[in-house]
Amino acid sequence: MKIAPATENTWKFWCPGCDSAHMVSESWQINTETATISPSVLVYGSKKLINEDLTGDALTAPENVTTTPRCHSFVTNGQIQYLDDSTHALAGQTVELPDWVDALDDMSGEEQTEPNQYGCTCPCLACRDDYCAMCEMGYP
Repeated sequence: MKIAPATENTWKFWCPGCDSAHMVSESWQINTETATISPSVLVYGSKKLINEDLTGDALTAPENVTTTPRCHSFVTNGQIQYLDDSTHALAGQTVELPDWVDALDDMSGEEQTEPNQYGCTCPCLACRDDYCAMCEMGYP
């Protein structure tokens, strides 16, 4: 399965460009059999502070800010066509939509008892080196 149910009214898929999950609501047209979502999916890039207790220049220093890419794509017939306004490395390319990874399927809202390889214990398991793209949590 490439597009999986997330909640009663939302669906999720893995984005190789962002290396994280994206979610869409029932307001999109979703066909799980053909792995197609319409219209396009736009995920805005964002910046998050890792440590909000810092002050002055340290608060906005590059080492205290995580950035997620802007991702704009069409998901059609099991392919992701990344538009040129995406800011990640796959912008302008078309790649296969990967199967939803079963290990990422625990979006129950309960904290994990053991931290993952990045030290994150959030329920979504969509973590990168210093940032969790689903729960928007930065961690050292």
